[in-house]
Amino acid sequence: MTESERAQLEYPSDDAPTGSEVAVRKVKSAVRTVELLEYLAARQDRPARIREISAALDMPRSSAHALLRTLMTQGWVRSDDSGTLYGIGIRALLVGTSYLDSDPYLPLITPFLDDLRRDFDETFHVGRLDGTDVVYLATRESRQYQRTTNRVGRRLPAHATALGKALLAERFGAELARHVPDRLQALTPRTIVDGTELTEALEIDEELGQFDHALARALRATTSDNTYQFFSIATHLADTLVLTLLCIAVAVGLLWRKHWLYAASWLIAIIGNALLTKALKALFQRLRPLHDHGFAAAEGWSFPSGHASGALVVYSMLAYLAICNTERRWHLLIVLLAIAVILLVGSSRIFLQVHYFSDVLAGFCSGATWLIVCVVVTEIVQRQRSVIHPPRS
Repeated sequence: MTESERAQLEYPSDDAPTGSEVAVRKVKSAVRTVELLEYLAARQDRPARIREISAALDMPRSSAHALLRTLMTQGWVRSDDSGTLYGIGIRALLVGTSYLDSDPYLPLITPFLDDLRRDFDETFHVGRLDGTDVVYLATRESRQYQRTTNRVGRRLPAHATALGKALLAERFGAELARHVPDRLQALTPRTIVDGTELTEALEIDEELGQFDHALARALRATTSDNTYQFFSIATHLADTLVLTLLCIAVAVGLLWRKHWLYAASWLIAIIGNALLTKALKALFQRLRPLHDHGFAAAEGWSFPSGHASGALVVYSMLAYLAICNTERRWHLLIVLLAIAVILLVGSSRIFLQVHYFSDVLAGFCSGATWLIVCVVVTEIVQRQRSVIHPPRS
């Protein structure tokens, strides 16, 4: 930081923002102290000489020396026996551990980290974005190998780590730009250093992604408990257990009445859609939105929505079979009921924030595509059977 920049921090201009963005007068000594501590912390196990500190922070050596001596007396900076090499002091650990102890979410998350490591024997991290870096707050190491250093408290460029990229992938537009530096530095030969390549790696669809996240944030801020309660009940209409029982019941009924073609079409439509959805989830591997309201919980990948595709295929096929076996005057009512149930299930997944809007839309699209194939094939086979075995008059 240059002297002119520090002056601007100390004495904001007359047109500085007001209200919620009131300009705060920065104290130069406090700014320099924080910069010094952050510089020493970033060097980790590489102590620095005064000339290195002075050059890196654009600070006169006399000022750097005075500041270092003050921080040493307080335990925030340590030096070697010669007094020429300086590193971060043990008092800094107090601040870091205090932050971890006061975090309300870590005690809730760490049991899940223990379960994940036990079940998969892989390394799992919890971290937060801080500027362009990701800071590690909790870690559970795999037993397959031993790491000699602890990552907790470490910060690394977000674009250069798997955890950081996972957090960046949930941000778009200006929010994403705040966490990506203008120049991407390489930590390893495989680090992405090209902005376009990073965008592709994050699989960012700007327009749809921004809409998904804006809608999810708005729902988290405005949805009432009564609304959550209603949709938490409605979403059960497409639970795996409910659809499975419905599938078995209808299949048994069709087989009992010897509707072999319809029974086969029914089973193929439902089982095929389940397999298709599972394959698409494994292909895209999209994380679910945050849903910590307590009214519903979902696991696994988010895209596409299995509830949406399952509801569309099952209830549409049920409507199709009903139309084939009822009088024409009931057809409109059957179609409207099927549409109402499908839309109710899809809306429940969005309002409960267990899926993004695009997840539900994709579920409807994949389900509708498979449904059309099944119905068209059923109609073709039915007509061919009618030609080969015409109904007796």
